[in-house]
Order: sequence, then C-alpha cells, then structure tokens
Amino acid sequence: EYEVKGKSKTAEAEQVLMAVGRRPVVPEGLDGIGVRFERGAIAVDDNMKMMFDGTAPENVTLYAIGDVNGRCMLAHAAYMHGLVALGKAKLTDVIPAAVFTQPECAMVGLTEEQCAAAGRQIKIGKAMFRSNGKALAMGEPDGLVKIIADSETDELLGCHICGAHAADLVQEVATAMTAGLKASAISTAVHAHPTLTEVVKAAVPK
Repeated sequence: EYEVKGKSKTAEAEQVLMAVGRRPVVPEGLDGIGVRFERGAIAVDDNMKMMFDGTAPENVTLYAIGDVNGRCMLAHAAYMHGLVALGKAKLTDVIPAAVFTQPECAMVGLTEEQCAAAGRQIKIGKAMFRSNGKALAMGEPDGLVKIIADSETDELLGCHICGAHAADLVQEVATAMTAGLKASAISTAVHAHPTLTEVVKAAVPK
C-alpha cells in the first residue's frame, strides 16, 4: 500500500526489493592517526585534501575521493573528485544523477523544496512526453520534464525528468548549468525534430 497525492493505492507483487541509503566504507585505523570524520565519512576540503583533528602527517598530503568522503556517492562524482585532487578541474555541485528504473528518472541541481529553503524566487516549467512525437513513436508516452529557474535572473537551478532516456536528456541541462547559461539558452537553441530533446526545450519556464 502506498500514497499518491493524498490518495491510498495498493499494488501486488511476489517480491519486494528495499534499498535504503548508502554509507562510506573507510579503512580501519584512520581515527588513530587523527583523521577527521563527518557523518561517518572522511572530511576533506574543496581540493579533496583529508582533514585532521590533530596534527597532520609531516611531508605527506593525503586525498580522499569518491564515496569515502561522503560528498556525492556516484561514480562520475568520484571521477570529478580525482580531477580536482590532481588540480585538473574545479569542484562543482552540478552533478547529474539517474535511477535506471522503468521508466528512467534523472535529476540535476536543486529541488523546489531546496530552493524554498534557500529563499530563492523561482519559476517552473513542465512538459509531458505524451505531447512529443518521438516519444509516441517509441511507445513511451509516459513521462515528464520539469525545469526550475530563478524568476528574476533566469538562472538554471534544477531539472527533474521521469521518462524514456531521462539519464541522457538531463545532461543538456547539466551542461548548461555548468557553463553558467540561462534557461533561455535551452529554449532558443534549435532542437532536432523529431527527438526527445524537444521535451526538454518545451519544459523551459517562461
């Protein structure tokens, strides 16, 4: 039994898979050399350098990338952390994520709730897969794209997609956010027809 928009619904299944959260798996003994921990993860600065509660080892710089630092437990985030540690990239919080369900779901940036908590004034645009010719031709009419932008500056703040190829589609918004482009950069760009990317363009808030 579950709830959707205040209404109780039920579903029957032979098995239920429950996966609840993730946690860093760190080597034993680090606390013995004064490594600082935050919420069970190795504390690092924005260059991925490990932080210490006591005196750091002399003539040695230690880095912690990936799940062990707890910042973002995704493989592509770990790769980016590695580049940051090497001085080849700048740290960013624009990291797309995807859930490979049926249909796929993907997201990047802030949610409406996070924007509200930060006091951001926002505008929201939505577009449905059922209005897209490619989605209909693929037999994938179920889906939604939601884009959140700052109502005054048009800054892209977040994107959430549920539908066919969501993990691929969210990358356009992630790239635009990383480049500091406004939401209008997506809506004014010509998108090939018929493609699923037209749903992303249609979701840009006015």
